[in-house]
Amino acid sequence: MMSLINKTGEVRELCAEDLRKFKSAQEVLPLSLQKKLGIDESQKVPL
Repeated sequence: MMSLINKTGEVRELCAEDLRKFKSAQEVLPLSLQKKLGIDESQKVPL
């Protein structure tokens, strides 16, 4: 996996491969934070 930051500290542009690796908020956030943010369990993850 390619680092998001190079040796000089600059952030590279995200590519489609990076986005495919993202997880939904429901997978990574605690339930208490999801409720505060108004994330509903019935919301669907885009495919």
